[in-house]
Amino acid sequence: MARIAVLCLLLSGCSGASDASNSELVIASADTGRTSVRAGAGVTNLLSAKLTAPIPGTLSASATGTCYVEQTLPVTSGIAVDLETTATDDFPQAGEAVFLLGDSGDVGSFSTQRTMLVPSGPQTIYLNLNNPSSGGTLGCNASLTLILAG
Repeated sequence: MARIAVLCLLLSGCSGASDASNSELVIASADTGRTSVRAGAGVTNLLSAKLTAPIPGTLSASATGTCYVEQTLPVTSGIAVDLETTATDDFPQAGEAVFLLGDSGDVGSFSTQRTMLVPSGPQTIYLNLNNPSSGGTLGCNASLTLILAG
């Protein structure tokens, strides 16, 4: 029988809900208590989740969210959002979301997903935003859902 666990995190401050009734998944910690994240130039970690996989398995991660321009970017830029295993990684992945923002008040929504094989033990998944612009500030809200099957 496969073991499946679900973990969902929101930037709006939930402590993370887990359906671990048929799983040995242990939730070690989660970033919570924030209502939005400000993202400047470069890579910004929007949200992360730490978990412990009891056995090797497949992790399906998905995230949705919205970003808005707080401070105008120098030029309209393609903003990339992706799921990674490090807080600073911006290596393009299949399923990565890209949207255009630039002027103050612009709003863009995203949805991204990634499936990866994970070994047993502690894991951290990061929802990263890459703003290639040399300036400006974005405000972002997001949710992150992880499903571990082993």
